Amino acid sequence: MYEVAKCFPPVYDGLSEMLFLGTIPSVGSVKNGFYYLGQGNAFWSLLSEVFRYDFVSLADECKAHGGNDGASISALVKAVKDHRIALYDTINESVRHGSRDDQIDSAVLQSEEALLTILRDSRIRIIFCTSTQALNNLFGIFGGKRRAESVLREVMNLGEDKSPFEKLISPSATALMYGQMTREARLKDWLKIRKYIE
Repeated sequence: MYEVAKCFPPVYDGLSEMLFLGTIPSVGSVKNGFYYLGQGNAFWSLLSEVFRYDFVSLADECKAHGGNDGASISALVKAVKDHRIALYDTINESVRHGSRDDQIDSAVLQSEEALLTILRDSRIRIIFCTSTQALNNLFGIFGGKRRAESVLREVMNLGEDKSPFEKLISPSATALMYGQMTREARLKDWLKIRKYIE
């Protein structure tokens, strides 16, 4: 079944230091009312390991209420902001017939200005793309990798020796299918985030 998917509003404030950038909310995330709340998505589990904080219980509370409890979502948003994290997606709207990135059709990318507004209004110095598709979409927003690097370095006040973005192994269940990736390898990849917070 095809449906129109739309991005959630960005989550950030003036103290945010790192942006996690995905594609567009999965079917489960839409149902549960917030980022990365689809079945089998390990985002909050991985973040709990990285930050040594229990994001999982907060995410589970949101799922338990199926997106109908503003208090549980607000508690998760607060925890995200308290850890100076920002959340956003690279696609503004699309047609999709499932939750995987390869089931996204007719994608309309976010505007360049929408992303730059978040960066200008925060302290973000690194963007973590949570899949290969999210990284490719980021390049698409800026018309290519070279321009993305140039514009983002300037807005984020980074030197030429620092990359403004890194790709993470996808937290989706699909990333572990067919034996191509292990949970241990994915966690090791995500633990590189700690160099930006320690």
